[in-house]
Amino acid sequence: MNTIVMPRPASMPVLVSRALTATLALLFLLAYLYTIPAEDAVILYDYAKNLASRGIITYSVHAMPIEGATDFLWMVVIAGLKAMGVDEFASAMVLNAVGVLLVLHAFREPKERILVGVALLLTPYLYASLNGFSAIFFSAWYVLVLRWTLTGSRYVYLSVLVLCLIRPDGVVWGAGCLLYRAITGSGERRLGDEIRNALLCLVLPGVLYFAWRWWYFGEFLPLPFLVKAAAPRDLLLFYSDSVRDVLMVLLPGALAILLSSRRKRLAVEFLALFILPAAFYSAMRLEQNIGNRFLAPMFAGIAFVLAQSDTERRAFLAFLALAIVAQFKLTVVTFAELASSRQENIYGVSKDLGGLQGRMLVTEAGRLAYYSNWFAEDSWGLDTPRYAHALITPQDVSQGHYDLIVAHCELAMLRPGTDLAHDRSRTWHNQCRSMAAAIREGPFDVYLVPFYDGITMRERVKLWMKRDAATAPCLRHDIYAVSKHYAQAGRLESILARYGARKYDPRLEVQEDMVCGGAGQSAGGPSL
Repeated sequence: MNTIVMPRPASMPVLVSRALTATLALLFLLAYLYTIPAEDAVILYDYAKNLASRGIITYSVHAMPIEGATDFLWMVVIAGLKAMGVDEFASAMVLNAVGVLLVLHAFREPKERILVGVALLLTPYLYASLNGFSAIFFSAWYVLVLRWTLTGSRYVYLSVLVLCLIRPDGVVWGAGCLLYRAITGSGERRLGDEIRNALLCLVLPGVLYFAWRWWYFGEFLPLPFLVKAAAPRDLLLFYSDSVRDVLMVLLPGALAILLSSRRKRLAVEFLALFILPAAFYSAMRLEQNIGNRFLAPMFAGIAFVLAQSDTERRAFLAFLALAIVAQFKLTVVTFAELASSRQENIYGVSKDLGGLQGRMLVTEAGRLAYYSNWFAEDSWGLDTPRYAHALITPQDVSQGHYDLIVAHCELAMLRPGTDLAHDRSRTWHNQCRSMAAAIREGPFDVYLVPFYDGITMRERVKLWMKRDAATAPCLRHDIYAVSKHYAQAGRLESILARYGARKYDPRLEVQEDMVCGGAGQSAGGPSL
């Protein structure tokens, strides 16, 4: 007689782990339905759209290859899904949801998965990914590389190659893994086999890819690298803001090591794995580092390394707790920005511009180009080679014959008589001075458009964090300069009027990029 074996019911930790995983995955669906992707995320979508529809990797409607989207495999996969009918934001959400599953699956015990899942909810990396970036997806692959590194797998070199192709800074994360592999060594691995595998699976294909991209784009280095590495540093070789972002993750990891029973060995492992990424990101100007997304692999990697030993439970828990506390404010702000994204007027303006055609110069290089399909150039140079090699000048702006200039700059620069001279070093302010000089001297009608439609959750959070803030906050406005020679200037101004544009008046009370006095409504100067 056959005995029927009933399946054992899942334990409570397993059920909680599955429920938490489903919740995390559900958040990506909600983000797709109710939020707008972030500016820099949309820049990559523009490249993916062009690759899928035109077979060229370029920005806006340019006919030449431009390398402003450096996340090569991320872009290629999104372009492939676009060709199959899946829009770019949906693709990003699906890929990141898969990344969450891979990250959690990398941890052995359900309790560990629960703790990491909760930590993802309480740290900014998840919300950076919900903004449309590749943070979780890239981190997931890095954790897989770490797993193969720690277990001495022969697939390490091939996995490092894929890591570098997903994002170019995968080089520094992969270099840390290879350094660890070289330091720890193994009697089971022969030097000849290691060299052969490294050459065939990493070095040779990596050199071929680099040579191809150099030939294809005509640039030795990607434009974003040129731009982000060229700004003046304020801490010897490093940027103080970048060092702060790195320490938000590295310092909790270092403190957690002190609780370990094998702190010396762990310290060596941490130095091998994370010192190169820490130094690299500290030496780069981390622009648009929404949710500290560039450091997401370090967070996932440290948690994974500490979870490998049953004796490191205290250190594992301490790291997660310290990382949550260290980034609590950033997590709240990142979530608030995500929740406020539907109120960003630039999304509606960009889509409405699709009914017109023209040339624009933008500091906001994502949504304006992607949704409008106008010819666009990026004044900061991330997507425009000539402005990547040399800071934009007033003459560049004048000679560009732009129908529309959109700038996120200090509004006081528009006032007649304001000194706009600068030393041409690559700073955002110097870029804005050049654009403001050309706008003031050129044939433009200048309007200020509120960035948000009303008071957002983000602004309420900022007010809450500043207990002494005024009840009528100053609100961000962007500069929209419409050429008087543009044939459809009237229609363009009507579009801006729908989003609360007001003609610029020097009497307006402004602070940096904000209009004050009840959002500027009582500060003088007519609304459209």
